[in-house]
Amino acid sequence: MERYQKAFKTIKKIITGAECPTTINYDFRETIYITTNTSLIGTEAILSMGYIWKKACSIAFNFSKYTLAKNYSVYEQKILAIVKVLKK
Repeated sequence: MERYQKAFKTIKKIITGAECPTTINYDFRETIYITTNTSLIGTEAILSMGYIWKKACSIAFNFSKYTLAKNYSVYEQKILAIVKVLKK
């Protein structure tokens, strides 16, 4: 249990630190990335900003679980994820 508490505190420190999460800074020329993941139960997307995607800071995150049995194509699922994270 102590191991999990330590992991939680480490993650909390990272995401609440001065570097992340962040807001979009229009003065810098950093790239804005949208990363999506879809499945049969829902979609998720992360909006982030940085010079390379592996070190980009999070701006917004969205997870949406499908409430009805939908038969979305993968393309439609990804578009849905992008629209929802941009609305945040």
